[in-house]
Amino acid sequence: MNWYTLPGSVPWLTLTLVIPLAGALLVALTPAVAGRVVKQLGVLTSVITLALVLAIIGGFQHGTGTLHLQFEEARQWIPALGISYHLGIDGLSLFLLGLNALLFLLAIVVTDPLTPRLKQFILLLLILEAATAGILLALDLVLFYVFWEAMLVPLYFLIGVWGEGRRVYAAFKFLFYTVIGSFATLIAILAVAAINF
Repeated sequence: MNWYTLPGSVPWLTLTLVIPLAGALLVALTPAVAGRVVKQLGVLTSVITLALVLAIIGGFQHGTGTLHLQFEEARQWIPALGISYHLGIDGLSLFLLGLNALLFLLAIVVTDPLTPRLKQFILLLLILEAATAGILLALDLVLFYVFWEAMLVPLYFLIGVWGEGRRVYAAFKFLFYTVIGSFATLIAILAVAAINF
């Protein structure tokens, strides 16, 4: 059961990634002195993203067995290696996506307009929102890895620049452990690829 049916020709999941990135681009083009405009752009982008995610939730076919994939999008990326741009959503990732959109909206709304380097802060939050959504939606292992790595970059700067206490130490510690984890993940992906080829 779903509340309504969304047009199948629209790439709904890709839009949940593109909108925050488009907002980040607009923020990047806005002068840093216009802090109020920067925050308004961030809030507007996150509101539109949340509205889109709510539309996806409403159009999702609920009921028993909601762990099957819906709104799937698949495009060839590197056919020779079997790598594709493949997105999809199931009953588990659906509400995680909604929570992701809501939390980033709240994070931007409560941001103090007097925050140092506000433009860069909002820009990194929007990029992080897109990368996190990509992690939840990716169905291709390599695509998941790309989104995972893309998420770590803004997190590193958010911790190192706007963190509290020993933020530089925390940022380097975060970088150290994530590099080790990412390397192990990459080895695991290569192993899976070798087994299946």
